[in-house]
Amino acid sequence: MDFRLLGFGMRRQSASELSSDLSRWTWTGLIVMLTTGFLMFFRRCHAILRKSVVADQMVFLLSAIVYGIIMQGLMTRLETSPVLGRLAACVSLALWISVLSAGRMIAFV
Repeated sequence: MDFRLLGFGMRRQSASELSSDLSRWTWTGLIVMLTTGFLMFFRRCHAILRKSVVADQMVFLLSAIVYGIIMQGLMTRLETSPVLGRLAACVSLALWISVLSAGRMIAFV
């Protein structure tokens, strides 16, 4: 969805059509990600909780999920300007890259 808002591919559909078509896949992916992440965390929670970057990752993750839900709702209800859509996509991508980076840093901190 973010790449569509940035203008990279899927140009035949509007942002709201693409969002409704991908919503089932988005929710399934989110549930799988949260389930597997919890299982990996639960396996070594005593060692992981000692690392300060875990709190950062959880803040980024919660922010990305909430932002995504809010923006998906707004994009499907409103036909926003391309500039606003690009800005929303950049913020979303920055949040998800932060989640990935913080998760990767757990092994090094």
